[in-house]
Amino acid sequence: MMLKKQFGGVAPEIEGLEDIAGSSYRTRVIRVDNLKFSILNRQERIFTIKKAGIISEINIISPNTDINNKNYKIRLVADDEPIYHDSWDNFETRNMHEADMTAFDNTNEGKYVLIFQDIVFENSCYLEIYESYATFDFINVKYHEKIGLL
Repeated sequence: MMLKKQFGGVAPEIEGLEDIAGSSYRTRVIRVDNLKFSILNRQERIFTIKKAGIISEINIISPNTDINNKNYKIRLVADDEPIYHDSWDNFETRNMHEADMTAFDNTNEGKYVLIFQDIVFENSCYLEIYESYATFDFINVKYHEKIGLL
């Protein structure tokens, strides 16, 4: 997995093996903190995974103290096919109609939350953020990297 260096350090990976559909998987957790950037009229790739795997969950969290912190678009692509490609506001509108995506304003914790789950890919997966005016608290990715057959 590759992460942009400008976003700070990567938390230690949590490794474990799981048996999913007859293959062995290693669990990886990546957390990138203090994402303070604006992406105006360009795109920024946040991560790229270049192996088969399953993303268990992606959490994109920003403080709701500034309405601009939900003013961004994302593109999540698996095996060269866009899985999600929209703005935070549109994801919030679609929220009640999709099982593997949620976007909401968590007023109790003061956070804008965007979550994607259960993304399966054979060759590669990546996440891009673009047209952003947001400051992010963190992006957390938990995925299961395929390491071979049992």
